[in-house]
Amino acid sequence: MAGETTITTVGRFTKNPELRFTPSGEAVVNFTLATNSRHFDKASREWVQDDPAFLRCGYWPGKNNPGEGERFISTFASGDRVLATLTMKPNNYEQEGVAITGLKWIVEEIAPTFRFGTYAIERKAGTH
Repeated sequence: MAGETTITTVGRFTKNPELRFTPSGEAVVNFTLATNSRHFDKASREWVQDDPAFLRCGYWPGKNNPGEGERFISTFASGDRVLATLTMKPNNYEQEGVAITGLKWIVEEIAPTFRFGTYAIERKAGTH
């Protein structure tokens, strides 16, 4: 859709991703990424770590990808560092009679980073 806010960021899972299913049987993986940056403080001549931002994310594999939600949660775990492309969506709901308005980030693409580890790629049959 035109006009959506999309970002690419690097972050770490704050806890293990959670797989859930909608009443219609569609899988969704929910998780939070902690992201932060650092900047060089000219006065102290040191790198300073900025406060983290916590991005609440949802990954929707779609009905045409059976088992992908399960693969997602078996691939990623708390503390894993990933590169993610996310699209911002409104997240409005009611909790205990109180209307909550916020944002949720929908995952377009996600992959582990190689900066602090190594990973093996296992291809799905019929893909290249």
